[in-house]
Amino acid sequence: MTRTIGKLRTSIRPTVVAVFFLATTLTAALAIGLQYYFGQAMARQNAAKLYTAAAASISKELDNISNVNDNIMALLVDNP
Repeated sequence: MTRTIGKLRTSIRPTVVAVFFLATTLTAALAIGLQYYFGQAMARQNAAKLYTAAAASISKELDNISNVNDNIMALLVDNP
């Protein structure tokens, strides 16, 4: 079945295939774009959590070292 629009002659089968291909391509591009965006946001969130946990652990360790040094200095002052 063909259709004539002015001087342009089109067939239904290629038109349907072209529309299907275009819709599939747009849907795939949108899905990949959204997956990339949200995957990147999730990766940033997890990295921030890991860095915060590492910073807290390092801070706690430095506080412990400071306490040990204070205790050593107090012992040295008391026992010349």
